Amino acid sequence: MAYAPFKPILLDLLHQAQLDQDAFLRELDAAEYAAIGTPDLWSAKDHVVHMAFWRQQLALKLAAILRHETPPDPDFEQLNPQVFEEHRL
Repeated sequence: MAYAPFKPILLDLLHQAQLDQDAFLRELDAAEYAAIGTPDLWSAKDHVVHMAFWRQQLALKLAAILRHETPPDPDFEQLNPQVFEEHRL
């Protein structure tokens, strides 16, 4: 069985995720766009920051794999609240 190359699949997934995020943001009204979330009720912006942070972590992990290094294994339960607090305002 032939396997499709990984890179084009990953790039397509990332591209689709960006299109979906752009569509999500276009549908927000002014109040939703300007909302400031709380730790228990994230705003739209908080979700976008969250996804951007984890895409960055994926890129770091893939780069480490390409260098034949052990990829970072971040603790999402610890990092999610930190990222939220750093970017919520």
